Amino acid sequence: FWLKGCCESLVAARRPRNSPRLLAKQPVRARVGMAFVKVLKNNSYFKRFQVKPRRRREGKTDYRARRKMVRQDKNKFNNKKYRLVVRFTNRRVICQIMYATIR
Repeated sequence: FWLKGCCESLVAARRPRNSPRLLAKQPVRARVGMAFVKVLKNNSYFKRFQVKPRRRREGKTDYRARRKMVRQDKNKFNNKKYRLVVRFTNRRVICQIMYATIR
């Protein structure tokens, strides 16, 4: 008798809490895990979803920083803002002086 009761307590300690036996003993309202959650990313969401540009998805280009770099002050209208661009190839280092203008 004592050995039987001891073994049952060990088995109960090893049994996971969400086992079917324990769930059957609980009242119905306790079995319900979470409330109803509306699925937001459904088919109509992905129909309207616009993918980001490829270099933005790859994390190579920060377009906000690019726009900030070439944007000219309003009081310097129609002037060129120069910048030095350096590109590295396997054999050469190419340097360019570039500018952006307002269209």
